[in-house]
Order: sequence, then structure tokens, then C-alpha cells
Amino acid sequence: NNDDDDDDDDNEHKIDSTIPSPAAAPTSPAAVPTTDVASFPFFSSYNDDTSPSSCVWPKELKGCTKDGALNFSDSGLAGTIPTTIGTYTNLRGLYLSENELSGPIPSEIGLLHRHLHYLSFRNNRITGTIPTELGLLTELREFYIQHNKIEGTIPTELGLLTKLTDIDLRLNDLEGTIPSELGKLTKLVELDIPGNELVGTIP
Repeated sequence: NNDDDDDDDDNEHKIDSTIPSPAAAPTSPAAVPTTDVASFPFFSSYNDDTSPSSCVWPKELKGCTKDGALNFSDSGLAGTIPTTIGTYTNLRGLYLSENELSGPIPSEIGLLHRHLHYLSFRNNRITGTIPTELGLLTELREFYIQHNKIEGTIPTELGLLTKLTDIDLRLNDLEGTIPSELGKLTKLVELDIPGNELVGTIP
């Protein structure tokens, strides 16, 4: 009858207000799967005529932002940083922190000199030296390479980066003295260098 139909309609639209029981907390956090960075096609097929904010790379990684930055922090990437990173000449920021990257910082990083403001390789397993080509990045504001295995000396070319406000070189294997050229960085707010084998005085 009509009364029964009305009851059915009421039940159909009734909202279940029961609060579900919370799932049991895992005993340990799930490990982030490690993926070889060279397996991502954006490192080999990037077209400089395409805006870096066009999201042509894998959407499951947070690698696309409106300001032309690649953010692959804490994304489970391993392997070496490919030399083709130098083709990303429109980038304003490159964030590869909190991964398992190894090998050296490629000298091709200097090809990003047109727009790059932010560069972060912190908390990886990067080895080798700080490339002198870094001195070409004259638009750079922030540079983070702490907690890696980088050795050698601090290149004097860093003194050419007069727009730098933050440098973090902590917890590496750097040696030698702090170059006096860093005294030219008049906009520098923070310079972190503990955890190395540096000697001498701060210029």
C-alpha cells in the first residue's frame, strides 16, 4: 500500500549515523617503495617548449606545481640523478629530498641558470663533490644538500650566487676552509655547515 511505499522511501534516504570503529594502527609505517629515478620518462622526454607546470610526468608523484617546480621529495626514488636534468631550463625549483639517490650531482645542473630559485638534495646518499657549475645558478635563493656523503671542498664559485639567502651543507664529508668568497653573499641569512671536516675561520 502507499504507507508501505512511504516507509521504504524513508529508509532509502535515511543516513547511517553509526561511527565506524577505527582501524587498528599498524605496528610500523609502511616502507616507501624504491623506484629507479631513470625509469621515469620525464627525465628523457621533457620538451623545453612545454611549461614545467603542464603535468606531463607521473601524476602519482607530486611532481607538478604551478610555479614551475619539480617536487619529488620523499618519493622513494633511487639511482643517480640523470644528466638530462639539465634540459629542465624553465624550472624555478627542484626538490629531490628524502630519497635514496646516490652518485654525484651532475654538472648539467648549471644549465638551469635561467630561473632556478630553490634546489634541495637533502637526506639522500649523494656522493662526489659540489660541482663548480653551481656557480652559474645566479638566480638561486636556497640551496640544501645536508645529510649526504658529499666530499671535497666548498667551491669558491658559490660566492657568485649573490641572491642566496640559505645554504645548508651539514652532515657531509666536506673538508678544507670556508672560502672567503662567501663573504660576498650579502643577502645570506643562514649558513649551516656543522658535521663536516672543515677547518679555519668563518670569513
